[in-house]
Amino acid sequence: MISVQKYAIKGSVIKDIDLFRLKDHYMSIFISEKLKKAMEKNGITGCDYLEVKVV
Repeated sequence: MISVQKYAIKGSVIKDIDLFRLKDHYMSIFISEKLKKAMEKNGITGCDYLEVKVV
């Protein structure tokens, strides 16, 4: 079985939230661009980032 998932997040729902998971999607953690930049600035490694469309 092949499964393709492409996420789109409603900006009006997440507003100023920097870290969250979607209900029933425990493997994916979503972070804001602000948090991503802070993690990179502080030398946090071991993360892979994929851009998600905000609508």
